[in-house]
Amino acid sequence: MTKPKNSPPPKMVTAADIDSIRRIVSDHGSDSVTVELGPWLGAISTAIADITNLHVVDNFKWTKHHAKKVPKKIEPGESFRPYYETIIAGFGQSVTIHSCDFETFTWESGAIDVVVIDAPKSAKMLKLCLQSVLPYLNDDGEILLKHGLSPLYTDMANYVALLASEGVLSIPEQTVEASLTVLRLSKGPRSSRFEEIDSEAPLPMSGNPIEKAVHLHADHGFRFYAAVDAARRNAWTLAINELSKMKPNTKLLRVWDKIEPVLHKLTNDDDGLTNFSEIVEVHHSQAPKAKLPVAFHKSAALAQRGYWLNNAANAWRSASYRPDIIERAYDYGYLNWPSKVREIVAGKDVLDVGCGPGLHGIGYLVAGAKSYLGLDPIVKPDVDRVKNLTARTKDPFGWTPNQISALIEPWHVSPQAVGDTDKVRRFDMATLHNVTEHLHQLDEIFADIAIRLRKGGKILYNHHNFYCWNGHHLPPKKVGKIDTSDPKQRDMIDWGHVEYDPAPEHYIARGLNRIRLDEIIAITEKYFEIEVSEEIPSRPDTGVNRLTDEIRRRYPYLTDRDFLTQNLFCLARLRD
Repeated sequence: MTKPKNSPPPKMVTAADIDSIRRIVSDHGSDSVTVELGPWLGAISTAIADITNLHVVDNFKWTKHHAKKVPKKIEPGESFRPYYETIIAGFGQSVTIHSCDFETFTWESGAIDVVVIDAPKSAKMLKLCLQSVLPYLNDDGEILLKHGLSPLYTDMANYVALLASEGVLSIPEQTVEASLTVLRLSKGPRSSRFEEIDSEAPLPMSGNPIEKAVHLHADHGFRFYAAVDAARRNAWTLAINELSKMKPNTKLLRVWDKIEPVLHKLTNDDDGLTNFSEIVEVHHSQAPKAKLPVAFHKSAALAQRGYWLNNAANAWRSASYRPDIIERAYDYGYLNWPSKVREIVAGKDVLDVGCGPGLHGIGYLVAGAKSYLGLDPIVKPDVDRVKNLTARTKDPFGWTPNQISALIEPWHVSPQAVGDTDKVRRFDMATLHNVTEHLHQLDEIFADIAIRLRKGGKILYNHHNFYCWNGHHLPPKKVGKIDTSDPKQRDMIDWGHVEYDPAPEHYIARGLNRIRLDEIIAITEKYFEIEVSEEIPSRPDTGVNRLTDEIRRRYPYLTDRDFLTQNLFCLARLRD
């Protein structure tokens, strides 16, 4: 065994913990009696031995774990009591040593003022420590539990909370700072019931008494415990809210791997637990270091991850997290476009004009938008039937716009035209996805949008060009869907819609404005400075190979640009 020098002993305790313990022990006076369970190499002992009558309890067996922490000092299996005694002597201090296991320790020296428990990492070990000292603790005595605020020992946290809820222990009001792991406890009014409490019992449904008594720093263990306990009760919103307050800690993923199988046995909501587990993994992994905003169009799981990561700065993130709605929006195809423009809408208050049921707004929030307001005069807020973009059918979505608004705080849809909305509220971004081709008073609507944008605000639209092969928005929309036996299709096929003269009630007359590309660009430039203007060409399945010279001669006023531009993607900044 290597003899220690007269220097501070190796520490497995923070300076904040030592300062806190010394201050509390000092408050009990120089005549106080302190029992330290698990002193190891004396980092706490040497800090308090000069201000209290200190007794230490340990079996002093050097373990392989100790050898990893302090290599080449003592062989595993040997006693480290001589090493400890030398450290104490080197500081000119003296302590009373009880060399035994915790379960065989007996106290015979009167009342105890302070108990410092420096050893436990489990509920079982904590119970062994408490059983020999709790009966002798003064009524105004204190228990200082190292690891008590660590996020890594949730079963011990459960046990402490259970003892507090049963009145065996009391938890005085205390503020927890970032680097502190010591939890202050005191004797409760029903401390005599200590032996009756099962260390493995679940916490009662009444909640976590530690949360009520301790103002917790976000990094501490009872925050994680509170999240786990809420998950056990299927209180997913509460669980996610507690989780969101924590600083990411990859070590907790190992803890969660042990907890999750237990929760699967306790909860009757496998879907809820699966979703919560996904967010635990995302929150405490290295993923938050990824470039934001993250893409999310490839799967519902990625969208749920994207929501959590992209909205870390938004206070409503946990309360408005609805993985079921995100999954349905993904299934119905409403996350593809938002994922493409995620870098544009992230961090913005978004005004969505001509929003329909507003489901692109779910995607904008997944992308990290601060808020979403969708406007459409014809939307029905109490109807959940929507266009399924994936199946190309009309289907029930499962939630009406009003129901979604009640569940997701920053998401709202209103059956109004933009010109009828409040002029006081301002937005960073206005979006129109495949809407501009339907607006007959486009100039007026762009003017109304401009009024409602903040300085530097932007407009983003994807315009479906009327003069492309399927610009009529009617069958056939794809070349592979052509049916020449259908007389309605024959009117539209191969640019037949360009000079089609519809009846007033026909869709083309009611729903399409026939605006040319240069016209919409000119209207845009009247109110905005264009930053991006991308003309996206048609593909073979949308008619690019169907254009012939005969068609060109039929419409001499149109250019190949008119015929073959499928969409116009435009991003423009509000003019000063």
